[in-house]
Amino acid sequence: MRLHRRSSALVAVAAAAALLAGCSSGTKEPLAAPSPTGPPASSVIAAAAAKTDAQGTSRYTLTTATTVNGAEVVFAGEGVYDWSKDVGETTYDTPVGKVQQRLLGDALYLNLPQQPTIFFRLKVMDAAASPVGGMVDPTAQLHTLAAVAEAEVVGVEEVRGEATTHYRGTYDVARALRRAQGVQQAALRSALGPAATGVTSAPYDVFLDDEGRLRRLTQTIEVPTDGQVLTVTTTLELFDFGIPVAVKGPPGADQRDGAPLLAALRKALPQPTAPARPSQPAATPAPTPS
Repeated sequence: MRLHRRSSALVAVAAAAALLAGCSSGTKEPLAAPSPTGPPASSVIAAAAAKTDAQGTSRYTLTTATTVNGAEVVFAGEGVYDWSKDVGETTYDTPVGKVQQRLLGDALYLNLPQQPTIFFRLKVMDAAASPVGGMVDPTAQLHTLAAVAEAEVVGVEEVRGEATTHYRGTYDVARALRRAQGVQQAALRSALGPAATGVTSAPYDVFLDDEGRLRRLTQTIEVPTDGQVLTVTTTLELFDFGIPVAVKGPPGADQRDGAPLLAALRKALPQPTAPARPSQPAATPAPTPS
């Protein structure tokens, strides 16, 4: 099912591990910059969401860099995904080791480095709606492209050896959330944190190939928490479109219920808080008629 399905918690994976521990290439020409008489850049980017979604499958990388009080933690994942069937597999390099994720419909399986023979089974909606439900599904981020409000051409750059056109601008946060449905909406709202209600637009950089497909998307979101600010920069790259994707679930004997793990994460990790609204000045009493 396209443009409305799976996501999960990248930060949750690494946090869980810590708690438990104690390609395309070519020389094609890039997209031409929109001319004054041609479609505006925002329309080109919005169309890229549908063009990319139509590919059905791809390999991808997803890198998330989270900065808290000057300290940066990086999670780098690479995998394959079939968003027409909700099937995928990703391996992450985290500060505590490699984490494997398998997605099969409504089930999400996590394999942590401290217990390499065990897969924790989670409901995708539960993971997506948690405080750490950062996105790992490429199609979820396509909703931000479809909600672009402003765009300008930056120039021509290579992504994995492919010439692309680099665009920069902002997207409408509320519109992106409205376009998302079900699991993806929950995950996108969680990833945006208080920006989901306290910010009207968010910045992005997007790189499109000569066929108008997404090759790279980068965005930075600031998430206020108790007494500090988390800055999360996410970079998604898509390549090898249309490849076959086959993923098998782990043997039943290797599976464990992941609900207690998710509950522990909810207690251990800081909760996003909405930005404080500016106080309204007290109304001046009307003068009493003399």
